[in-house]
Amino acid sequence: MKGLLVTFEGQDGSGKSTLLRLVAEELEVKKIPTIIVPEFSSNVVGEFLKSIIRKNKFLRLNEPKPTAFMETLYVLADLYSQDELDIRPAIEQGKVVLKERHVDSVLACQIPKIIDDYPLEDEKRLFEWLEQLSTNLIEPDLTFFLQVRDEVLKDRIEARGEFTDRNDFIVFRKRMAIYSRIADKKRERWVFLNNEGSFLDSVHAIVAAIQNHHKKI
Repeated sequence: MKGLLVTFEGQDGSGKSTLLRLVAEELEVKKIPTIIVPEFSSNVVGEFLKSIIRKNKFLRLNEPKPTAFMETLYVLADLYSQDELDIRPAIEQGKVVLKERHVDSVLACQIPKIIDDYPLEDEKRLFEWLEQLSTNLIEPDLTFFLQVRDEVLKDRIEARGEFTDRNDFIVFRKRMAIYSRIADKKRERWVFLNNEGSFLDSVHAIVAAIQNHHKKI
């Protein structure tokens, strides 16, 4: 079989990490070679980004001056490292690559931050800039966006010991506007999936979609 890149997008607490693990287990049961690629790599840039997130969940350097352009380029650099070292080789070996967040998250998470830091920046121009920078990345074959209501997100985030406030959900709404814009352009690969109920129901739906996509190749 030809390898596939399957990405999982959604807000914090939507269940991406849990579904990645469960879907990988189900694909392995079905004898489909699978690899999980985490949100950030284990190389120098990835470890640096993870260290920032431990201090600031929205990946801000907390410098006394605007840093959103620099943060964006760090994230893209790490994604390129995963593409070259993990994703591309696995696809060439015929594996299904399950990736937590990909280039869609770069746009959805970083564009609002750039505009916050540089209010005169134009969203359309930022889209074009980031899409150009991402040209050499492998395009996902399937993207599952996990839909979860704010109150459920809040409960899940706080259940893992993290604090939420009104500003978090303002950020989530800004991200959602960008995600919706991307999905309108990339309808052929986007699947919106309600993930408020049983995780196993979501697993079965995702695995079925992956198998169906394989048959079309």
